[in-house]
Amino acid sequence: MKSSTLLSAAVVLMMLTAVPAGAQGKKNGKNPEEWREKMKAEKVAYITSKVGLTVAEAEKFWPVYNEVSARREAAFQTEREAYRSLQESLKDNDEAKIAGALKAYVAAVDNKDKFIGADVDAFRKVLPETKVAKVIVAEEQFRRDQIALLHKGKGQNPGKGQGKGQGRSQTGPRMEQ
Repeated sequence: MKSSTLLSAAVVLMMLTAVPAGAQGKKNGKNPEEWREKMKAEKVAYITSKVGLTVAEAEKFWPVYNEVSARREAAFQTEREAYRSLQESLKDNDEAKIAGALKAYVAAVDNKDKFIGADVDAFRKVLPETKVAKVIVAEEQFRRDQIALLHKGKGQNPGKGQGKGQGRSQTGPRMEQ
């Protein structure tokens, strides 16, 4: 009972402290914003469960985590934009433009990668060391689990993807969990 109450409190707390985002249009009958919110809620429940956050810890941790997540997302967005610019520069075959785009991409990747230390330091301010380590492991495991589910979903209907090679081959190896 205490565990389910804690998970519910964590999910509500996360939703209350999350930065509200503008509504986006539906694409293929699915609202991307609803999907993101669902993933955030699942991630909150997963991390809360794996880390074993108390109610008091959760109240302090989730606002910090949401701040860190927003910073990570902004850095990731900058990296994606720099990558797209790099791709576009290759079409022009202009060495100077390519060099500039490559430099911007490397800077964006470096910027994104430097946050892990700052993230850990922010978490240490509100959680003990063991729970900070559990947060890092839980985040990575959640990410891997989501990727596995994505691959499993594509594998359920071999050859039914959007383009050539989508879905798992009938003769290819299966990933079991």
